[in-house]
Amino acid sequence: LLKHQLHTVFFYYDGAYTGNHNCLAQTVPFNAVTAWQILREQHTFELTVCISAGLSRGVVDQTNTQTLADKYPTLAEGFMLGRNHSYLLLRLNYDQINSSA
Repeated sequence: LLKHQLHTVFFYYDGAYTGNHNCLAQTVPFNAVTAWQILREQHTFELTVCISAGLSRGVVDQTNTQTLADKYPTLAEGFMLGRNHSYLLLRLNYDQINSSA
């Protein structure tokens, strides 16, 4: 019997919007940010937003507010920004499920 454990969810391209605490679902009564935060708390894994995808979509953490024109961080609680090499290491070391919307 194989047992799998989730270590990290890596959000890239438009998935980076998921890490923005200012994004509100206007047409559906489902808040993806909150849903991921709850799931993360229940199962203890990382929620990583690709830094280049995130920054180009307005997802900014406290560190990047100092180097960019943005005054306020928009990265949701429980999420972190990660570089592309983090994604490559995940692909090399773990099973993966790719999903596109």
